[in-house]
Amino acid sequence: MPPIQTRPVCITAVADANRVCITVPTMEGLKQALIAFRREVLMKYPYICAAVLLLWSFYPQFPFQVLYFVFYVVPRSIILGILTCLGFERGGVRSDSIASRYQSQYYGGYTPGNGFFSRSQSYGAIGQDGSDGSTLAEQPHPIRRIFWRFIGWLLLYGSLVVLLKYGGQ
Repeated sequence: MPPIQTRPVCITAVADANRVCITVPTMEGLKQALIAFRREVLMKYPYICAAVLLLWSFYPQFPFQVLYFVFYVVPRSIILGILTCLGFERGGVRSDSIASRYQSQYYGGYTPGNGFFSRSQSYGAIGQDGSDGSTLAEQPHPIRRIFWRFIGWLLLYGSLVVLLKYGGQ
């Protein structure tokens, strides 16, 4: 299988001092990857693919909730845990902590409004339970429920197509 075609995409900020380059696949590269996926996975393992799509159709939000948990909830909990260990808590800066000693040594009675310390204070005030003080439980919008139900039906249809098209070969 030939390698997927890619091209570099660079973002430049303030002259060429801060330049970030990443490689992204081209449309031809994506086409090659999909063809290879069809040949190497769908045609060789149609029953497994159909079963995965069928199970995914029952709860289509699952992979997105896993990504949300891994990339948002876990890092946020780690940062809040570190801030709590340093002394930034829901009620403010804990007495006789690293944060209180730093504040008294460098700031005294005045803490600048847009600095690292004040942002740590406000983020530490969120607390470990993740609540921001609001008591209303968020209800999903009806359109969101309809959207996920539609995605579930599409996944079910996809599992049937995979099973019927590649299952008997």
